[in-house]
Amino acid sequence: MIDQDTEAEVAAEIETYRRRLDSVRQDPQLSEEGRRNAIARLYSGVTSRIAGRRTALASSVGTERSKLEGDLFGAGYYLRDQVAAAVSLRDAEDRVDRVPAGDEDGLSRLLARALRNGDEILAKACLRRGWDEGSNRVVNEYADARPDKVPAIERLIDLRNTSAAGDAVTDLREMIFIVPKPQELAFYYSDQQIAAMAEGGDVPMPGGGEVYGSFPEAAYNGHPR
Repeated sequence: MIDQDTEAEVAAEIETYRRRLDSVRQDPQLSEEGRRNAIARLYSGVTSRIAGRRTALASSVGTERSKLEGDLFGAGYYLRDQVAAAVSLRDAEDRVDRVPAGDEDGLSRLLARALRNGDEILAKACLRRGWDEGSNRVVNEYADARPDKVPAIERLIDLRNTSAAGDAVTDLREMIFIVPKPQELAFYYSDQQIAAMAEGGDVPMPGGGEVYGSFPEAAYNGHPR
């Protein structure tokens, strides 16, 4: 989940990048080659920084999710002996596994019995199964019986649809991590090409065109501006 601070910081980073782009474009002392390289440096720099922010956020989300799952579904909190905790959890999971997949009524009855008997490890195993099967009923029944766990459950729900790894944009709010590509670089699709330009290298235009030709505004994204 993208917090408001991260959203604001990324938005500020991109706004600064836009202002610097405008400054480079308007600098009369730059040649076409110098301007293209300066724009490539700006673009490479901001994409690298924002990618770093996204990676850090993904790592943070993954760590937080693991901690919440351990708290909600694990047995270690209730038994200090880790070996005993592992055995108790395994036995509880075996009992839960006897409930046929999708049998929400059966899982609900087993949860109710566990809560009634004070068998927290079995209750957690029921919660985990309900969570994995998407049973809001079972999750809500556990939450009703353990209101102190509601904040953790709500937070885990927030994180459930957040991807902790991978490059795909999986959430509309993750669109904030997409850096607008300058029109001057529109025909350069390779990050390696742009990185080479950022270092001052000569990079031929794809298709055998001029290295530093001018780009018609209408060519950017295939739409006139």
